[in-house]
Amino acid sequence: MILSHDHQFIFIKTRKTAGTSVEMALTGHCGPLDIVTPIAPEDERNRAALGLAPKNRIITGPYKAGSEIPEGVDFGKYSNSSKALSQFQNHSPAPEIKKQIGDLLWDRYFKFTIERNPWDSQVSRYFYQKHMNPNFTMDFGTFLQRNHVSLNWGTYTINDKVVVDEVILYEKLTEGLAAIKDKIGIDISQSLPRAKSNTGRKKRDYRELYNAEQRQLVAKGFDKVIDTFGYTF
Repeated sequence: MILSHDHQFIFIKTRKTAGTSVEMALTGHCGPLDIVTPIAPEDERNRAALGLAPKNRIITGPYKAGSEIPEGVDFGKYSNSSKALSQFQNHSPAPEIKKQIGDLLWDRYFKFTIERNPWDSQVSRYFYQKHMNPNFTMDFGTFLQRNHVSLNWGTYTINDKVVVDEVILYEKLTEGLAAIKDKIGIDISQSLPRAKSNTGRKKRDYRELYNAEQRQLVAKGFDKVIDTFGYTF
């Protein structure tokens, strides 16, 4: 997740949608007061090699940035407590972000995210789990039985309503990023690093992994995503 005061945008990061690559590309354009959350250790090392790092994700006191932040904006009522007033995570969802930053910033800043074909993303998620855990031996069918509900829908919706200004489709990522360049003041469409690409997934059509029952399981669990964006198997 990135909140840029310099460019007045909020990037809400979903799962298995090239979000880390987008986040890494955006980080280099962020100012000293922008909020950049940590990513996976392997990717954080790659980001550090570029001289970049997460920043400002935990706020424990008055967060002021002069003219960079609209007058009247703060991150809650301050106290003498050492407890963080605001703490942003890699995949902080829209409801939590809005609660943390307040209506003024939320309404003013351009908000965008990325979504992906659910049948494809579930295959990607499965192979990522296998890559990250050498002891992961679950077959694909069992994995789907245990993980057949969208993790992303609640990230960019509130009460089942899409609340971001733009949902870029993963299948048209380059075009989608180019289309918003004037809104965020940055064009990263041709400069995305490859993050989390070495997960052991062979280049094959995701449809080959599904039987009819598994196909319907995903269709039911991701029905809102499918209906909203017109995805088909």
